[in-house]
Amino acid sequence: MNTESLSVIANQQKLGTVNYHKNRLSFRYAPEWQVSSRAFPLSVSMPLSRNEHPP
Repeated sequence: MNTESLSVIANQQKLGTVNYHKNRLSFRYAPEWQVSSRAFPLSVSMPLSRNEHPP
């Protein structure tokens, strides 16, 4: 089964990627976003300190 993905971009900066694989969604922050001085978590349940966030 293939993985489908969608980039999350704001203000011309890639924040991360939403992946869909085997009927499951996950989100992974872009490494360059995690270390950016402008970085913020997209949700309180998705802290920047974690690379990947499963559902």
